Amino acid sequence: MTCQRLLKNSDMFKYCFCCAIWLQILSLQAQTVVNIDSQTGRFDLNGKVKYLEDPNGKLTIDEINLFSTEWQKAEKTLNFGYTTSAYWIKFKVSFASHVNERWLLEVGYPVLDDVQFYYKHPTIENNRWQVVKTGELLPFRQRETLYRNFLFHLPLQADSEQTFYLRVSAESSLQIPLTLWSQKTFSEKINTENYVLGIYYGIILALALYNFFLFISVRDKSYLFYVLFIATLGILQMTLNGLAKEHLWPNSSWWSNHGVLIFVSFVSLWLSLFVKSFLQTRINTPKLHLFFHLTTGTSFIVIIMSLLAPYTISAKSSILLIAITLVAAILTGIISLIKGYRPARYYVIAWAVLVTGGLTYALKQYGILPRLFITEYGMQFGSTIEVILLSLALADRINILKKEKEEAQDKAMDKLEEKVKERTAEVVKQKEIIEVKNKDITDSIRYAKEIQETILPKVEKIAEILPESFILFKPKDIVSGDFYWAAQTKNNKVIWVAADCTGHGVPGAFMSIMCYTLLNEVVKDKDITEPAQILDELKMHIINELNQSGEMGAISDGMDISLCVLHKDTNKLEFAGAYNPLYLIRKGELIEIKADRQTVGYQYGKVQPFTNHEIQLQKGDTLYTFSDGYADQFGGDDNQIAGKWKKFSKTRFKELVLSLQQKSMMEQKKILDKTIENYKENLEQLDDILVIGVRI
Repeated sequence: MTCQRLLKNSDMFKYCFCCAIWLQILSLQAQTVVNIDSQTGRFDLNGKVKYLEDPNGKLTIDEINLFSTEWQKAEKTLNFGYTTSAYWIKFKVSFASHVNERWLLEVGYPVLDDVQFYYKHPTIENNRWQVVKTGELLPFRQRETLYRNFLFHLPLQADSEQTFYLRVSAESSLQIPLTLWSQKTFSEKINTENYVLGIYYGIILALALYNFFLFISVRDKSYLFYVLFIATLGILQMTLNGLAKEHLWPNSSWWSNHGVLIFVSFVSLWLSLFVKSFLQTRINTPKLHLFFHLTTGTSFIVIIMSLLAPYTISAKSSILLIAITLVAAILTGIISLIKGYRPARYYVIAWAVLVTGGLTYALKQYGILPRLFITEYGMQFGSTIEVILLSLALADRINILKKEKEEAQDKAMDKLEEKVKERTAEVVKQKEIIEVKNKDITDSIRYAKEIQETILPKVEKIAEILPESFILFKPKDIVSGDFYWAAQTKNNKVIWVAADCTGHGVPGAFMSIMCYTLLNEVVKDKDITEPAQILDELKMHIINELNQSGEMGAISDGMDISLCVLHKDTNKLEFAGAYNPLYLIRKGELIEIKADRQTVGYQYGKVQPFTNHEIQLQKGDTLYTFSDGYADQFGGDDNQIAGKWKKFSKTRFKELVLSLQQKSMMEQKKILDKTIENYKENLEQLDDILVIGVRI
């Protein structure tokens, strides 16, 4: 009944207004007042403030107290998660008259986009609200105090109570930890903070460099992924605690806001790769190995989302990704340890320490644990111990793998020794068989050499028909493809030959014997003494004997030759050659009589007869016929050009024989022999060597 009367009364609006005033008074009375004195240097405001949600973010400082009934008292640290609303916070401070220090308000979450601090200055009479604006979206230099967290100076008046307001909004998680500090206590806090963070980031940097150098040394990918993981984790920590904004990118508002999401995704990426490599998930946990393939690919997708997609969606995706990756990393370590993978011991302990440190810090943030040194820096302590233990885990893994490798090598060596013994017995037996066969083959070749030497003209016989002469004959192998031949005809002509058959060794020896026999047949049996005609006949005989037709697979062997006929009565010399020329030295000048550019044997194209050269010799002339073995021999270390061996060469051979003209023919032979031996030093002789010198 009373209410009905009141409603009908003309004073109804006055009554409603009085009720509103009364409710506001009750609300203000219920608010806790922070009494600042000289005994306490720090006050935790968490749980001692009131907050008001502004869903549209359009309320002003003059409008917020119209919603006095909607203000709510905070029971713990303010944490509104991801929200598009702005929030107003108010708190009341009572300042005693005997306190002379300046006081600061710290907002201890440095990734808030917009933070506005409202107050009424006690010395300004107009009683208008003053505002200080800051936040992560503003350049760092615009802050009232250049510090990683947001700081505001409180304009307090002695023996008075003052009310202060904060307006906060952010695309990231909206956490608002609030602390009041005296100037002295805050300075002490910064000193401790710098000491702790300096040690923390120093350890992170030292371990990153140490493990990077280990990676360069051992080339184990686990070290590289670990270095990238802890380096990215360190930068992420700097971003979350505001040091990155302060020191790395103070003027980049966009990167300050989005960088944390990108670094979270990179931590997930490097962690996935590190776990796969370190725990050998392909072997120990095949299913989780495939799962880490998935998180690796998803990390790249989330990184792209962080650049292009809306912030809230990207942030929630990044947090979900890192949470799943962390759970999978810990689970993989536990499973690997259960399966007996020894390197997982340090790994599991490291993650347990990190989780403990993170949990301690989180419980402090929610007011469940008190703000102590260990809880304040729980995340830093946990991650520091974790990276140290993971470094030990890497070292332990290398030692274990080294030991396992040595054990495997020992077992392999034991098996190898058994196999070696078996194989050695077989090899010894085979060696004995091969030695017997080699001896038989060598004996046969030596016998072939005796036959070849028997066939070749005796040096004494050649000395009778050519008194001033020498023959330097140096086969590459036991038998030779080069051969010499000499004879004197009934009409007082002396014929000598320096021949080089295709190949050397046994195949060359077969050719030389055949060509030697054919030469006897042409000169002695057919009585042909003209050099060119002799070579033409030899050519036809070799083609017929070897059935040379030019078809694919047919034998194409032949002979290069220098053939001289000396008319002793007139000192006229006839010469014909197949590739191998004649050198005539007369009065210190070397004259080269060139040979035809065709071999004695089958040759493609039109067949030309050999050319017959006639030279009138003079007393003292010296003649040299030879194969290509001398000029083509490679030399020793001091005869290299650009890392390749250098041939003795025809030019050097010409210079050598020119320099020997004052020597007797036997002395020339010795010098030629010694020169080529010194030139080739320890190298193998490449071809048969034959040089014949005759002085008129």
